[in-house]
Amino acid sequence: MGPFFYPIISISVLAFMGLLLWAAQRERPVADPVAGTVRIRHSMVFRWFSYFMAFVPPLGITVLLFFNPPRKDGDVFAIVFLYLLFGGLSAPLLWESLCFSVVLSSEGLDCRSPWRGRRFIPWNEVQELSYGAVNSWFIIRTRAGDRFRVSILVPGLKLLLEQFEQRLPSKAMEGARLGYTRIGRPFPERNRGEMEQEYWDRGPDCGRQP
Repeated sequence: MGPFFYPIISISVLAFMGLLLWAAQRERPVADPVAGTVRIRHSMVFRWFSYFMAFVPPLGITVLLFFNPPRKDGDVFAIVFLYLLFGGLSAPLLWESLCFSVVLSSEGLDCRSPWRGRRFIPWNEVQELSYGAVNSWFIIRTRAGDRFRVSILVPGLKLLLEQFEQRLPSKAMEGARLGYTRIGRPFPERNRGEMEQEYWDRGPDCGRQP
């Protein structure tokens, strides 16, 4: 490997992550006006990349084998290893891109995880929203202790956060402050529900002069 191998790999990874962030900001979630729901899922760029990684490298290896068959036992083991390597790396990626989604409604969140199945979380069961810096995802915690994670690379994330801002007190979202900074969204020091409650606690006529 040459001296530029690792810098090239690092730059490529960073460029692709930037492309995913750009796609997440540009792409819009799917709205259903009749049902009054909004569906959030991975971007088209992410899904096409998962298809590419799942099928193109194995196909390329197969084409190379057709024109240049293995001649030694070591070559056979190396080829099998490559198939297993690309399969092991691409299968979870493809499964994630196809099976993840969150459907927002006035009743709650219809969450579909490729790893934990489908579950519905009513808004009154949501306890807090936090952020995991290691994996760059927002974490929804319920009163029953369940968790559901949403990556910052998912389009429609700001719409999802708006729903939490309308329903959770700011102290229940304090753990998500870093995530707000990462996506460039101001953290709600006081959300709409808290301001309305404060308004009624002090009385709607308290600011008027007699």
